[in-house]
Amino acid sequence: MPRPEDRSRIEVILLGTLQRRKADYEISKRRFDLVSEHAKDLDLNNPDGATAVRQATKDLNQTLFAYRDAIIDFNRFLLYGTVPDYLRESSPED
Repeated sequence: MPRPEDRSRIEVILLGTLQRRKADYEISKRRFDLVSEHAKDLDLNNPDGATAVRQATKDLNQTLFAYRDAIIDFNRFLLYGTVPDYLRESSPED
């Protein structure tokens, strides 16, 4: 379990990460929605149209998984005091 002063710092880091991942996901979602709306105009038989849809789908999936992971990390920390591995080196634990 982290010390109280470390706990506050870790919570701020995790919340900031969560907020950034959410913003990234929302941007990717809007981009995907736009590409989907214009899929017919893009002509999916055209390599550029198919590539745009594929790329928007890939970006949406990546940002969704990153957002999900940030939610899990934040919740595990709040509920159980579990510090994610990527923060352990920078936060000494007793």
